[in-house]
Amino acid sequence: MVRPTTIAAFAALLAAGALTSTTAQAQSASADSAPGSEWLTWDAATRTVTFQLIAGADGGKSPFNFNGYTDGEANLIVPPGSHVVMPFVQKDGTPHSAEIIEDKQPMPNMAVDPAIPRAYTNKVAEGLPQEATDTMRFTAPES
Repeated sequence: MVRPTTIAAFAALLAAGALTSTTAQAQSASADSAPGSEWLTWDAATRTVTFQLIAGADGGKSPFNFNGYTDGEANLIVPPGSHVVMPFVQKDGTPHSAEIIEDKQPMPNMAVDPAIPRAYTNKVAEGLPQEATDTMRFTAPES
């Protein structure tokens, strides 16, 4: 049995000293009914998951959120070995960046080495300014 890979995206919110996470689920079946499916697509032919990652999304309980989620409220689960494309947009006035890091407690409050090669936005330590964009592209680990 193939185990899916869980990817939790964390922003380096250095100005506020906080970290948050975002999510949704990618499955080879239709993701249309899954929570967060408006941000998620799956291309079975190329084994590519595309997930729009939005820092400081409207409607979150805090401006320090991804797609409205905070504090590990959700996870992006993708098939092992799949290609992951995460277009990132920074909507909040406080600089944000994103990085896939190891799930451990306590969560670091600054940029650390990514858990997956190339799984981070540019300016990961200082954060991107409001309305800046970047795209993370990486391959999900096999386990």
